[in-house]
Order: sequence, then C-alpha cells, then structure tokens
Amino acid sequence: MLLTSQNFFSNQELSIQLFYTHSSSMLDWHNHEFTEIAIMFEGSCTYETDFSSSTVSKGDVLFIPREGNHRYRNEKNVSLMNVLFMLENLTFPYMKLFADPRFTALFRIRSEYCRKMQFYPRLKLNDTELAEVKSLLMPAWEKQEKQLTGATLSVYGAFLQIIPILLNAESAKYNSDRKGIPNLISETISKIHSHYKEKLSVPLLARKTGMSESSFTRHFKIATGETPVEYILHLRLNDAAEKISNGMPVSEAAFSAGFSDSNYFSRIFKQKIGISPRDIKKMPKKC
Repeated sequence: MLLTSQNFFSNQELSIQLFYTHSSSMLDWHNHEFTEIAIMFEGSCTYETDFSSSTVSKGDVLFIPREGNHRYRNEKNVSLMNVLFMLENLTFPYMKLFADPRFTALFRIRSEYCRKMQFYPRLKLNDTELAEVKSLLMPAWEKQEKQLTGATLSVYGAFLQIIPILLNAESAKYNSDRKGIPNLISETISKIHSHYKEKLSVPLLARKTGMSESSFTRHFKIATGETPVEYILHLRLNDAAEKISNGMPVSEAAFSAGFSDSNYFSRIFKQKIGISPRDIKKMPKKC
C-alpha cells in the first residue's frame, strides 16, 4: 500500500504532519512518498522491513525512507508518534547541520541507497531524551488535531527542536572505530559540505573511506544522486549564486566559492544554472 503526500499534507509548501497511534498493524505492509520518523513512547512490537525483522520498544526511534516497505506486528501497549515530512519542502535555519555527519546519516541519504544497502537508520533514546521529545511533540500534535491557527508551524517548530536530541542520541555510532560504508559515505558528504571551497579530489576522498575510487564513486552517486565532482560543483555554484545575489562582484564570488578561474566559472555557471552570473543580480530577491 502506497501512502501519498496529498493524503497526509494539507500544506504542500510546508509538508510535515504528526500521526499519533496505539496501533499500526492494521496497515500491514505499506510504504509512502515521504520520510517517516517513528518514535516509540510506550510498549513494544515487531518491526519488519523487506530485509529485516526486529523488536522495537520504548525509546526506539526508526527512520523510514521514502518507499521503504515496512509493517508492525505483535503490538503490545503501543504508544507511537510518527513524524511525517518531505525534507525538500522544509528549510533548516542552521546550515551547520548539513556539515554534521549525524544529520546526513539520519536525514540526507537517499532512500534508494538505504534500500540497496539494506539498512534504515535507527537509534535509542534514554528516558530523559524520550521525555523531552514527548513534551515537544504531544502539544504540537494536540494543536494539529484541533486544527488551531498556526498548528503546522507548531509541528514544524517541535520537529526542529527534537533534531538536536536525535543527533545527540546518534553520536555514539560515530565514536566507534568500526564504521560501515553508509556511515563512511555520510561522513564524506558532511566533510564536503565543510570543505567544498578547498581542493578536494576523488582519490583523496576515496582514501579517507578506505574504498577504491570506482567503489566510492558508485556508492556516493547512489547515496546523493550525483558523483563527488558534480556534488562539489553544485555546492560551489549555489554558494557563488547566493553571494552574487547579495551584491558581491562576480569574480570575487567565484574565488570565494572555490573557483580558481572566473572565466571558467562564468561558462560552467551558465551551462548548469541556465543564466549568466551577471543575470543573477537582475533577479528579484525572494522575501
């Protein structure tokens, strides 16, 4: 069964919804067009995917990607909060999040990669963390159910506030010396976000993961939709475009974003963006 975004999000421009339930087994096998975070407040059940079956209980948090086939069975005294959202429709106020490997591992790896690698992110909250998450989500859910003015913003605000709690709970995985390929790719993506203005090469990035260049490039493209070179270029062009739109001279913006040749920058900018860098200045700014 495919659950569509139109059936769940009344506001398609800010696609986020809370779904609180005491039983999900009635859905049997299902997937959806959006990402889901399932937080077990109480009880236990069997959580099944196409490639695994495990018991989840109080404090478990499941990250289920788009089109991730799953179901719940053997539910016992379940109290489950589902946070449903489309990441591309949400704006994050702190850009440093994108350079955090924990954020990348939980939210930014493409669902195709999760399915190929047969893993869905998962973590465990302690009692204090769980209580804090519950205290944020339940009031927002109640406003949503009563259809109060600004309820969607309340839900979004609660979502933003639980992210640091989830990242903190995810930290233990990155203190381990034994890291699987998905975590290594996540760390590489985050490293690129922190250093894309510098000289980064595929051989250097591949060595950091302990993978061959061909294997690294293959994994990276499945995880992000782009090769490492395309991904870095994309970040640099976006950076330069933003600086130009804010009044920075074209050549200065190019060098600041990591380009060493302003003529090359202008050519590749027009090729990839569709307009020249100077045309960016003529475009009205978004409010």
